[in-house]
Amino acid sequence: MLAFGAGGLLTGDRRSSGRLSFCREETEAPYRLSHRPFASLRLCAFAFFFGRVGGSAPLRLCASAFFLPFSLGVLVSWWFKNHPAPMTRIACLFIPLFPLAARLRAEPELAGEAVAVCEGNGSAARVVGASRPARKSGVRSEMSLAQARGILPSLIARGRDVSCETSAHEALVETATGLSPKVEDAAPDTVFADVGGMERLFEGDSGEHDMGQVAIVAAEALDLPVRVGIAGNKLAARIAARMPDSPKVVAAGQEMLFLAPLPLTHLHLDRRLMDTLRRWGVRTLGDFARLPADRTASRLGPAGASAHQAARGIDSSPLAPYHPPPTFHEGMELEWPVVTVDPLLYALRQSLERTRKRLEREDLACALLELELGLEPEGAEHRRIRLPAPTRDIDALLALTRLELESKPPRAPVVAFISITHPDRPR
Repeated sequence: MLAFGAGGLLTGDRRSSGRLSFCREETEAPYRLSHRPFASLRLCAFAFFFGRVGGSAPLRLCASAFFLPFSLGVLVSWWFKNHPAPMTRIACLFIPLFPLAARLRAEPELAGEAVAVCEGNGSAARVVGASRPARKSGVRSEMSLAQARGILPSLIARGRDVSCETSAHEALVETATGLSPKVEDAAPDTVFADVGGMERLFEGDSGEHDMGQVAIVAAEALDLPVRVGIAGNKLAARIAARMPDSPKVVAAGQEMLFLAPLPLTHLHLDRRLMDTLRRWGVRTLGDFARLPADRTASRLGPAGASAHQAARGIDSSPLAPYHPPPTFHEGMELEWPVVTVDPLLYALRQSLERTRKRLEREDLACALLELELGLEPEGAEHRRIRLPAPTRDIDALLALTRLELESKPPRAPVVAFISITHPDRPR
């Protein structure tokens, strides 16, 4: 107690109430945060000196046992006040009309044309994506191909191409890994990235907007039309990425305010739950969020409770880590069967050009090239083209591919191909 009182005389003053203060003015927060740790250290030093020069052994032990933990606690508190943990910030990269975007990436000559990507054959063919010129003419998704051509006879129709969509998805993931090593592969057209702590690279009030713009430019270099949304959780970031003004940044803690005016369709609720909410007069996420949480859970069950939390901007689901494949895939389905080498090499050149951009982005080169050839009417052939050294020279790769195909031509016309590039560091 003697050390405690003497320390008060050295480091603070006694208020009229009789309690000890460790700062001159408690209303001066900056002074208090910076002065209190050092006042406590002086107090600890006095207690240590007192214990060394005088007093019995039990008194010295009590002084050390009291003041050392106290000073350590104050220092830790000061550190966390002045060095707060980084906030969780999630970026969502989204490709609108993904089947169409993947097809136009494989056939850039169709840019600006009225194009529709269809799924199904014959009379069952349905439009799953239409370009802007086609949409301006009235072509919409879910139309039959016959209806779409009735509206626009000059419409260019293409079928869904799994190879194109796979390579476009891989390029989207690579764009996200350029922002952060913590990436989640959520869907073919959607990828999440944890961008918390990136304010050191993108400073200022517009730092996150600039970061989103960097991601859009990086995606455009890979021929991908990407939209970016940044928010405090995956739900708000996913919805922000679907907004027309991209990049869309939701300020920290403003997720509920951002979601409030949006329609319920953004939550992808099942039809029964959606009908119930509409009967209740709920039209927007804000209307839903204002309902009492306990009564909503009792009336709508677990699914309704989860949707209610989402409407309030609450989403605690973590990122599921993504592990990139060791190879690069590019390919496409050909418009007609190919029986000679030159047309196949022309299409393969476009595929290898896209692969070259991806290799340059990762500072890699092709060490082994594999070709999966789809044949008409069915069947496939596999070719392996080994290289003397890793390279990104497209002409060299095409020359070696020509030698391989001319020495052993495919046994049937080729209707599709996939190029599989095994990367290595260039020498």
